[in-house]
Amino acid sequence: MKRKANQNILFILSIALMIFLAAAVNSRQSASEKEFELLKYPSHTPKDYSSFSTELSFLTEETDDLEEKTEDFLKLMREYENALASAAEGD
Repeated sequence: MKRKANQNILFILSIALMIFLAAAVNSRQSASEKEFELLKYPSHTPKDYSSFSTELSFLTEETDDLEEKTEDFLKLMREYENALASAAEGD
């Protein structure tokens, strides 16, 4: 009974992980598309390149932050799976 509950929890967590990763990939693609649009159609005058680079640096920071959060989430998932596996072995 406990093993089945652990399997159900792992299944739910794996679905949550897939949803989270899909959202992360979608967000990353959106940031890349926005970055591309900024490069393709710059709406800035030559005097205003500082704000252009600020926008690009913001997108880069946002993407890096998302990657960091994804890595942290994956690390927590691995730790939880290991804890469940060791608990199942103890049964």
